Amino acid sequence: MAEGERDWTARSYQDGSMWQVRGTSHVNFGGGLYFSDPDDARLIAAAPELYEMTKLLEQLVEYEIRRDAARDDDEGARLKTATLNRVRAALAKAEGRE
Repeated sequence: MAEGERDWTARSYQDGSMWQVRGTSHVNFGGGLYFSDPDDARLIAAAPELYEMTKLLEQLVEYEIRRDAARDDDEGARLKTATLNRVRAALAKAEGRE
């Protein structure tokens, strides 16, 4: 576990389901966060992996845009650039830059 990280639990009030999370939350919620909707708890539990995968997606789309540009595929590059903009917007939101 990295410095500042700790395990905590996301738990649903509705059905008591629990998901272990590893993160850098500095707020003490008594060892866990509680949600009224199990879907919210699962989403929070998956957030670290989703964030890392989105960072990888950003790199992949950047590579694909460069490949399309090298092949003079303007339409492919344009479509992937639109995707990249949405990926970057999501990352900015997750990082608190939006």
